[in-house]
Amino acid sequence: QPVEEAPVTPASLSPAKHALFILLDTTRADALQAADTPAIDALARRGAQAERAWSSGTWTVPSVISIFTGASIREHGWDAPAARMGRYPALPSIPTLAEVLKKEGFTTTGFYANPYLAEELGFDRGFDSWRRSADKVIPKQFAQEVEQTWGDGQRHFTYLHLLGPHSPL
Repeated sequence: QPVEEAPVTPASLSPAKHALFILLDTTRADALQAADTPAIDALARRGAQAERAWSSGTWTVPSVISIFTGASIREHGWDAPAARMGRYPALPSIPTLAEVLKKEGFTTTGFYANPYLAEELGFDRGFDSWRRSADKVIPKQFAQEVEQTWGDGQRHFTYLHLLGPHSPL
């Protein structure tokens, strides 16, 4: 049973020691609110969270590019249709979240299940490690990463991209 903790406010935050970004591919907030997610709820209470967020695109790739670059689809121009694997343009030459955090001294790791993120488009830019795995393996890999490296005195950023909630849409 997780311990109830008071929410953290931006004014009470010190510089982040570690940062974790969890993306549940194609999951609406109302579906997540109906799910029993005590571990995610406990993490959210201890860290900063967005109360409302909207995807900038209608499908994964342009939306993730916006997340990684902070640019809207109109700004980065990446609006190619889905189902064209192997025929997409590279990410625009805008600094990515991982590149910015790496420059700030974070060790950067990404675990993802969506095959589109395996495309040679630059999703891995700024990541020390960028690994595709199955949803059921990613939590174990992340736990191992935390156990083996997060106590090394360095700052860590980990991006987890889970695909399981995607189907059915």
